[in-house]
Amino acid sequence: MDSVNVALVGATGFIGKQILIDLINNGYNVTVVLHKTENKTLVKSVRTISLRSLMSSRNKYDYIINCAGYYTKSTNILEIHKIRQGNFVLIKKLIRFQKQNGGSLITFGSYFEHKPLWQKTQAINYVRFKIKARKILNLSAQKNSFPIFYIYLFDTYGEEDNRNKVLTFIIEKFKEGKIPKLTGSNEIINWSHKSDISESVIDLVRNSEKYSANKLHEFQIRSSDEFKLIDFVNIINKSLEFGETGITEILLTSELFDCAPNLEFFKPKHNVIDFTLTSIRNN
Repeated sequence: MDSVNVALVGATGFIGKQILIDLINNGYNVTVVLHKTENKTLVKSVRTISLRSLMSSRNKYDYIINCAGYYTKSTNILEIHKIRQGNFVLIKKLIRFQKQNGGSLITFGSYFEHKPLWQKTQAINYVRFKIKARKILNLSAQKNSFPIFYIYLFDTYGEEDNRNKVLTFIIEKFKEGKIPKLTGSNEIINWSHKSDISESVIDLVRNSEKYSANKLHEFQIRSSDEFKLIDFVNIINKSLEFGETGITEILLTSELFDCAPNLEFFKPKHNVIDFTLTSIRNN
């Protein structure tokens, strides 16, 4: 295939590591953008450049892929505000680079628009800056001759323990004999592995020429084993006989597996229904 140059931001993160491996394996020329140009966790042969150097350069890239994100477990509102703002500023910088140097921009965002109960304070500023970022992406797409791809991730990505947060919240409520109150009936948990996301990005790069410029293209990465969080709670609720939630079952549970063996909270291919029921009953 023709030589395709990719600048990858966030290659040391949960998703970025997998995307980097798959880009290299598929023959793309990858330059990793880092705060510091040396990182021992990266593939030794990969080219690196600092974000500052990237912004001041005139290098041409066919794609700028942003899967970087700053996060914190702190409850300090000033620290949270600073980190969430950093995500917003990064998107602005990448849009500026794209306008100067060309290429298509692929950037990630979270699926949720509302504050999940298990994130509480942290989500306030997260949503605020996410909305601002989406606005500038829209404006940029209208003025830009190169496509911008905005990929929604279903919650559980970002921090590697987000699955833990969600299930811990559900389990604790059921241990108290209470049905968890969720943020809405349409919110979805995707239990797919990060390699599914990477495969979707590779497919997007291969076929992006069919998408018109001057438009913000939004994608929601899905997998065959996704299910609605509220349906998951309904299944657990029925199994524990806490009463009816009024939600109809839509999926068989036999294929609902978590596929993230790198998380200590789970065993590889462990059925999340069985795992949650066992955790509640072992209280």
